[in-house]
Amino acid sequence: MDQSKFVAIQYAGFYDVPRVFVVESADRCLLFVSHFDETIDEYEDAYNVYLMPPAFKLPPTWEALESMAERRLGTIKVSDVTFDETRRKGISIDTLRRIA
Repeated sequence: MDQSKFVAIQYAGFYDVPRVFVVESADRCLLFVSHFDETIDEYEDAYNVYLMPPAFKLPPTWEALESMAERRLGTIKVSDVTFDETRRKGISIDTLRRIA
């Protein structure tokens, strides 16, 4: 894969793919969250995507990130997010283009 077509991520929690990650691109910072659903004993099959405030800096703990968001932008299926070959370093620019 052409690594120049990927944007770096910072993540917390990994099960097959990152389950919570932040990506900065152009003039915005986005938070992607896929929660664990205890009723079905699986992770959700979609990420909730949030717009983070300008000049956002990651706090020491990631537990309250959703409450720091400016607004929720929507969802994207986990299967529609293209990760780099390690699934830990970045997501494709095309994935970001799908987010309004």
